[in-house]
Amino acid sequence: MPMRFKWVLCLYFYGSIFAMAQQSQIKGKIRHEGKPVEFAQVVLKNTSTGATTDSLGHYVLKNIPPGTY
Repeated sequence: MPMRFKWVLCLYFYGSIFAMAQQSQIKGKIRHEGKPVEFAQVVLKNTSTGATTDSLGHYVLKNIPPGTY
């Protein structure tokens, strides 16, 4: 493998790692009296980031920028 290709490949992977490190996710499960809450809206306060729970009450808020919420 040519040395130039190795360097490009290394830079690509390092760039990907740093890009992924800038975003986070929050995931969880909503229950009421021990039973999952289906199709509930979950919203991160003071943002437009939101998700809907699935039939088991699970949700994932993706691509959340670093900060305090």
